[in-house]
Amino acid sequence: MRDIKTKKLVYAGLLTAAITVATAIKPPIPTFNGYIHFGDGMIFLAALILGPISAIAAGIGSALADVLLGYGIYAPATFFIKALMALVVVFLIKKDGKHIIWNIIVFILAELVMIGGYFCYDSILLGGFALAFAGVGFNAVQALFGVVIGIIFLPISKKIKL
Repeated sequence: MRDIKTKKLVYAGLLTAAITVATAIKPPIPTFNGYIHFGDGMIFLAALILGPISAIAAGIGSALADVLLGYGIYAPATFFIKALMALVVVFLIKKDGKHIIWNIIVFILAELVMIGGYFCYDSILLGGFALAFAGVGFNAVQALFGVVIGIIFLPISKKIKL
């Protein structure tokens, strides 16, 4: 029992660090008010491996990347948005290999949480819907990255047992 808890804690720490690094690596894609990254795919991997505790890894790892990259104003929103994304995957995903379309829909739903969350936060931060709407397209590109990486990680996650 104790070994399982220790192993899960170690995985949570490693995945938090992986989420931070994957989020901090920015491909040279111009955006409106943020950046495109590979962190959402790592959040999905954490959700597939860790279960509900992945929400903490997702929130901390992503918010930490925001702070490290100079987007600290987004860190509080990022913490909650990314944690919620992880929970959507944890509670809706089917890992049996027979529901690929459903799983793609789950990843899309998680990314819609991200798009909607940042739209709401930007509406408050930037003072209106018009400026917030400008970021939706870039967040959709970010979402596409996350969905593709999530699909790639799905079969890999089945091989990792805690």
